[in-house]
Amino acid sequence: MDGRAKLVVISIYMKLCLITFGCKLNQAESLAWQEKFGYRGIRPVNEKQKSDLVIINACAVTAKAERELRQKINQLRRLNTQAKIIVTGCYSAKNEAPRSLLRGIKRNPPKPPALPSPPAGGFGGFSTPPFPQQPAEHSATENKLADYSVSRNKLTGLILKLIGKTKKMPSSSVQPSRTRALVKIQDGCDNFCAYCIVPFLRGRLKSKSVKSIIKEIQGREKQGYQEVVLVGTDLKKFGNTKRNLLCLLKQTLRQTSIPRIRLSSLWPTAINQSLINLFRNNPRLCPHFHLSMQSGSDKILKLMGRHYTVKEILRLVKKMRAIPSLSLTADLIVGFPGETDKDFKQTIKFVQAAKLLKIHIFKYSLRPGTRAAKMANQISEATKKQRSQWLEEVGRKASELVKQKYLNKIIQVLVENKKDRLWTGLTNNYLRVYLKSQRKLRNQLALARLIRLWRGGFYGKII
Repeated sequence: MDGRAKLVVISIYMKLCLITFGCKLNQAESLAWQEKFGYRGIRPVNEKQKSDLVIINACAVTAKAERELRQKINQLRRLNTQAKIIVTGCYSAKNEAPRSLLRGIKRNPPKPPALPSPPAGGFGGFSTPPFPQQPAEHSATENKLADYSVSRNKLTGLILKLIGKTKKMPSSSVQPSRTRALVKIQDGCDNFCAYCIVPFLRGRLKSKSVKSIIKEIQGREKQGYQEVVLVGTDLKKFGNTKRNLLCLLKQTLRQTSIPRIRLSSLWPTAINQSLINLFRNNPRLCPHFHLSMQSGSDKILKLMGRHYTVKEILRLVKKMRAIPSLSLTADLIVGFPGETDKDFKQTIKFVQAAKLLKIHIFKYSLRPGTRAAKMANQISEATKKQRSQWLEEVGRKASELVKQKYLNKIIQVLVENKKDRLWTGLTNNYLRVYLKSQRKLRNQLALARLIRLWRGGFYGKII
């Protein structure tokens, strides 16, 4: 070989495995790709089945995500020895990423077998690999993490080259793989929080037009979806002064009939009185907000570059309680540089005061090129682990208190799938419910009485 990967034309009936790591934004992109490639006659399979192509929409927000990617590729090499593996997403960082950041994103290449090097187009737009250069005797091995590493905007072109000329399939032939449709309305970020590399990997803030979003939601509705989730990196800054998030929600309510409309993760300050009033008076809007809170300590929030205080958010939470059946979930980071025991206890107090249904806990991950990476008083991994465990227990107890008030209530459940002889689904306020029924309930909106707490959610009985 001449050092460049060969593009192989594969049959139209090829099998594709699409694996997604990371946030709902990545999941939304993967859903769009799956449909786009489905129109070309490519059949989706799961990772345990033999496939011709494997696309990994990878995450690089934490060191853990990168480790999981490497482990997954090694596993796939053993299961799918003939498959071409393509890595895309945030791991294949964009040209805008600064050199200081790129030098810090490391990988440990898998061991044999030997694989082709990346294509002439480079590593997702880079002329050289976006990783530390190794001595010459190791460089060939270093390039063999995957067959191709390509940016999101170049993925479709690469796939079409790989599969050759194909005839487009009718849209009706592509069946939804989920019950909730994730619709990307925005990408990029302008916040540059001290710990985060997302603005470097996804670029500056950019929003889709309201018209194109409405059109996509209408298409999801025709496909039979019962719920749409609007996703983006910073929904607070969607659109512009005239066409903002509030405008988009009003237009969606007017121009679509989809039963449920949900928002993904939000900066807490994205929620204002106008948004609260809209949710109070529209049952199609899911009364669930996932707050990108990150800490319950004002000192740590300031170090992170988050422009709000705990007192402001708790005051806002009190106003939000006017929304019927409201549920709140949140992201929290433990072990940020300089976090003392006192700061951590303040985070615990916030979880209890805000009455959170669920918390997503992240141990701070040092990302070279970010401001936090250069901060003093880095926290040990042992302390991060201990605080994570403590916070998880606090979150579990807080969640049980929230759930108690829903016992014996009748509530609507969007049924997703069946597992261990039980159907499982979510209420509009994000309660997990398990149901026993001989009927086919997938993608159905079913009324159920919540009988008892079970498996982190509820065991329910269909009405």
